[in-house]
Amino acid sequence: MNLGAQKSRLTALTRQIGVDWKETKARWTDSQSREFDSHTMVELQAHVDRAILVIEKLETLLGKIRSDCE
Repeated sequence: MNLGAQKSRLTALTRQIGVDWKETKARWTDSQSREFDSHTMVELQAHVDRAILVIEKLETLLGKIRSDCE
């Protein structure tokens, strides 16, 4: 399990979603768009940020476990 690669993939995919959303938001300007932006996109970023922190903690923990088992 390569957590570093998964963290990088999650970061890249989230960045791409942000780019795609920015393009979409330029053409979709009604109240539903604003609601989607303030709820879904903000929540998505918050969840991704937390997931990245957890992945980093897991990387640290797995590194400690590996060194303890050697």
